[in-house]
Amino acid sequence: MSAELFRGWELYDRITRANHMKHAETEAAVRAALARRAGPLRVLDLGCGDGRVAADVLAASRVSDYVGVDLSEGALDLHARRPAPGSCLTATRRLICGDIAGTLATLPAGGFDLVLAGFSLHHFPTDRKAGVLGDTARVLAPGGWFVWTDTYRREGESREAFLARLFVEVRTAWVAATPDEREQFVSHIGEFDHPEPLSWMTGRLAARGVALAEVLYRDEFYVSLHFTK
Repeated sequence: MSAELFRGWELYDRITRANHMKHAETEAAVRAALARRAGPLRVLDLGCGDGRVAADVLAASRVSDYVGVDLSEGALDLHARRPAPGSCLTATRRLICGDIAGTLATLPAGGFDLVLAGFSLHHFPTDRKAGVLGDTARVLAPGGWFVWTDTYRREGESREAFLARLFVEVRTAWVAATPDEREQFVSHIGEFDHPEPLSWMTGRLAARGVALAEVLYRDEFYVSLHFTK
């Protein structure tokens, strides 16, 4: 996300706390699913931001090692001020300021029991996203979980048609932002967001040996998916 738009994370934090992107519903669904996942867990968080979401969804999880990746130095500074995610007081934490794709390529195969991606992978165009998913499958340990929360397109819907629907939502419903800020979001989304249909999301991972286990949440714009390797 552009530093110009989010000004040190404050604007994005305002949007998420107003629940304009259904963080309350998606986080509740993910938290309930992770409560069924035994630990200890080695966790990779792709697009970890300031750590608020990880702290929420992993609150009851036995996390032994946590690696968070994000491009925003400001968000990672906030992350570092929080306790490490999870219920284990001895968990290690490493925060990496860098590109998700580039960082994934450097991580060891089978190194993680759980990979989280929340509203981060839609920033990759389709061909690059396929590579990111391939590396996500590679770093998952056998039996590992991948939990992916993101925007998605309806089957047969073009990117342009999806964006038109979302722009109406942003302009009319995102009242935590000023009208000018909403237009900045529209411009940002139009330039950087590349959502995929569910069939693409599940099919690409299935081809890498990572199968859809459960749809945790779904509405007309957002989805949370639980995959297993």
